[in-house]
Amino acid sequence: TGYVLTTFYHSSQADYGFPTWGGSMANLHQHFFSYKVDLDVGGTANRFETVDIIPDNIANPQRPNLRHFLTRFQRTQKTTERQAAVQYDFTQPKYYNFYSETAKNRFGVHRGYRIQLNGISKNLLPKDQGATMVNGGAWVDYQVAVTRRKESEPSSSSVFNQNDMYDPVVNFQSFIDDDENIVDEDLVAWVTLSAHHIPHSEDFPSTATPANQLQFFIRPFHFYDQDPSAGSSNIVLMTRSPGSSENYVDRYGTPEMATCEPKHTPFSYDGRWLNV
Repeated sequence: TGYVLTTFYHSSQADYGFPTWGGSMANLHQHFFSYKVDLDVGGTANRFETVDIIPDNIANPQRPNLRHFLTRFQRTQKTTERQAAVQYDFTQPKYYNFYSETAKNRFGVHRGYRIQLNGISKNLLPKDQGATMVNGGAWVDYQVAVTRRKESEPSSSSVFNQNDMYDPVVNFQSFIDDDENIVDEDLVAWVTLSAHHIPHSEDFPSTATPANQLQFFIRPFHFYDQDPSAGSSNIVLMTRSPGSSENYVDRYGTPEMATCEPKHTPFSYDGRWLNV
């Protein structure tokens, strides 16, 4: 939550914001958040791949004159930093997987962790056509970018970038442009979450937060041999007793009256803002 930055509303600016309280307006804008994710899967020598979901078109064995359409996956290893700079395309869904070439699970699959993005949007500001101000926030162009870990590249930006967005102290694009090898190296993922925001009257006096959420998850991908929650100490197991038709329940120490219900806090609201 927060306060929108407002200016005086004028009809000539109607394409950029709606009229709101006190003759003011708040411009259409976009929020960006940058995260540095330092993953070490089975050690620091890791690889990065996309597991691409692609359409397939095969013949129907029973009816050769008909085609059978389905989807399959295709593993694509990224070997350099430029290859690993992702600008998301909704026509090409994929998983972003970091894995160890030497570590495998019991089924012979490389142990890995994947990044699941649940809050992305496209930056519409061009980098060509002289729009070099984007240099100060070059990371906004990539939903995921994978580079080699360097002490000289501790963050995607700097507070001093705002002093000169055209020639910034930290230009994230340079992290990618040197195009270093990323096979069996110590890797870092730079994750960008973003959302467009068209301010409206309900954003006053402060921005509403319900339904406004951006998130990403770091999830195991063949890292474990099974769901790791099966080994949790606070689970409840219900099964058949061996050699009996009776049910067997093992609570593993979980109290009988355990509950996740939140504490109740007195609260009242009549739907009005101030004295309106």
